Amino acid sequence: MKLQFFITITIVVFVVGFLFGGYIYFWQYEVSPLIDRFFQTKINIQSLNDQNNAYRVNIEPDFEKNSEDLKKIRSVFFKPEPVLSYIIFIEMLAKRNTLIHTIISTPTAIAPSSQITVSGTYQNITRFLREIENDSILIRVQSVALQGSGENMSANILLKLQPL
Repeated sequence: MKLQFFITITIVVFVVGFLFGGYIYFWQYEVSPLIDRFFQTKINIQSLNDQNNAYRVNIEPDFEKNSEDLKKIRSVFFKPEPVLSYIIFIEMLAKRNTLIHTIISTPTAIAPSSQITVSGTYQNITRFLREIENDSILIRVQSVALQGSGENMSANILLKLQPL
């Protein structure tokens, strides 16, 4: 009886020791690294938040104050040759697709958007838009408003020249 009790106690001690060792191993090699990474990530987020606040306090007011000056400087150095090339390009595409066109606004250094209106068939308007998007000049179609039906369609198109 004493031998069975001693064997039972020994087995219980080994099982408890094994479970306790497994717990320590799991804590040391699985949980602890995750906790370390969690706290490091928290420190990194706090650092980024501090940098963002420093930007808002120190740099953003100066940038907003100088943005009007930057717009004026850009308009002084803006060369009209790209605008002329753009107008020729739009007129050439409209003529090739047998469309009647009106250039409502041309791009500038401050506002690189342009608004045009074209009239013709739906197929010719879609071919015109496809040619604009697939040409080597970087133009993005921002919006298209179609009106009419059949042979008498008109489209009001807002384009944006993409800077290189």
